Amino acid sequence: MLGVIGCLLLTASGAAAGENAVYRLKKREDELRELSEIMSQIDICLTSCRLDTAGIFERISAEKGSYTSLFASDDVNITECVSSRIRSSGLELCEPFADLIARFGHTDLDGQLAQNALFIAEVSAGLEKARAAKEKYTRIYRAAGISAGLTAALLLL
Repeated sequence: MLGVIGCLLLTASGAAAGENAVYRLKKREDELRELSEIMSQIDICLTSCRLDTAGIFERISAEKGSYTSLFASDDVNITECVSSRIRSSGLELCEPFADLIARFGHTDLDGQLAQNALFIAEVSAGLEKARAAKEKYTRIYRAAGISAGLTAALLLL
């Protein structure tokens, strides 16, 4: 009886490992999608609302998501504070995004929009790769997890 329970637990742990791998794929895609939405919101704030840096960051921090909590700051040098928080967050594309935020507001409107467009292209490419990886590997990771659990259970039985 204990052997059967052990086999079931080993199989379940293998399945959980596979689901964890699938979760990381989904998380990556979600973070990149959120980053794309933030960049779109920044472009709208720059072109339509004509907000300054503090106003844009305040509007972004009012939203919900992984990146948005990093934009809340009362510091005088808000871009450096937000940039360092993004850099240490470990989120997707945190280094290039932190570099963009560190340079934020140092050029005129056209220059800022051009920098944003370059970063949006990088985010879009990453998002497409993340979607493709999720579609390609979701079934494989799940099957590999269950297979590894069953194999371990059979070897120890």
